[in-house]
Amino acid sequence: MRAQGLRHFAVLEHLSTKDGRTTYLSSQAPDTSGYADSYYYVIGSTTGLCAVSAAVNNVRTSPGSILHTLTEKYGLPVKDESTPWGVIWSADQYTLDEDLESIRVVFSGAEPEVGIMIQANYISAQSCR
Repeated sequence: MRAQGLRHFAVLEHLSTKDGRTTYLSSQAPDTSGYADSYYYVIGSTTGLCAVSAAVNNVRTSPGSILHTLTEKYGLPVKDESTPWGVIWSADQYTLDEDLESIRVVFSGAEPEVGIMIQANYISAQSCR
């Protein structure tokens, strides 16, 4: 998906462009689920959509449980060894949606205000340009 196509679903704010990759910020998800407080889209000029990140400032006040939804869809995740407090679903261990390489969830903060960052990397993420 290109930025032009994504603009049909979300209002995008340009954040940065580097090496053919443009990062946009939006308060809207393309599927209008509205699980997160903000969304970051990384789009390559030739590869299209490479990654989507969703930031939830406080999981207790989030309108929906995206973690519950992901677990129902893909199963229980494994510990993400690259971060002290996170989990991951990867295509080599789980059957993910087409073109998804991994879904990583990193937790931050402390009770009662735990935040999460969910990053969905597409197969094109490694060669994103």
